[in-house]
Amino acid sequence: MCFEDIVPKPYQEFKDVFSKESFNELLDWKKWDHAIELIQDSQALCTKINPLAPVKQKQLDDFLDKNLKSQCICPSKSLMASPVFFIKNKDGSLHLIQDYCPYIFFDSVGKHHIFGFHA
Repeated sequence: MCFEDIVPKPYQEFKDVFSKESFNELLDWKKWDHAIELIQDSQALCTKINPLAPVKQKQLDDFLDKNLKSQCICPSKSLMASPVFFIKNKDGSLHLIQDYCPYIFFDSVGKHHIFGFHA
């Protein structure tokens, strides 16, 4: 499958945005970039930790190593973790998904907040 088969016609003019190379270079910092602050004294969420199968754990480790090295991600300072899971791509490879949904909510002003999570 080629790019034109995968991406809907209205978005094909933005091919450069979808390229692997464009992800390897992060945009410059903007004044609206911000950290997500943890809410003080928030109630801890109880979650079950399920170990990953060895092949999935290796893929997660490889993803973290590669993206930390390229500085596409930085080490977390958070005490909480977000669950990850994998979906199979059409070619059989695994695609990493990070699930932030259990931790995000909006306050009355519309700001994003994340519940504290204590492992």
